[in-house]
Parts: sequence; C-alpha cells; structure tokens
Amino acid sequence: MIQIGFVGAGDIWIIHAQSVAKSSLATLKGIWNISPELAKEESRKASLEILSPICKNYKRQGKRSI
Repeated sequence: MIQIGFVGAGDIWIIHAQSVAKSSLATLKGIWNISPELAKEESRKASLEILSPICKNYKRQGKRSI
C-alpha cells in the first residue's frame, strides 16, 4: 500500500485527497503546510497527521519561514 502525504494545504488539496481515498492502492498519511496553523486546521478535515517540515530552511518571499 502506498502512503500519500500532501505538501501544501491550499484550496485544491482536498479534491486530490478525495481521489486518493477512493483508491485501493493508496492511503492518506498526512499533510504539511508552510503555515502550521493551516496544516492543523486542514488535517482535521480528513483525520490526517501533520507531517514534519520537509526542509527546515524553506524560504518564502525572501524570509526564513521555518
């Protein structure tokens, strides 16, 4: 079984999550977002875990975000 984790909790991720949920080959694992608050809020919608940061030096608009 493939475990899927989403990077980004924007408006479209839930549509992709619904498609993965219908698959017999994959399960939803978790979600990560640059905004921890948004990741937490969105993770509740699909009972997903919040994944750890992908890169601790991720930069957004020239500022260190994490």
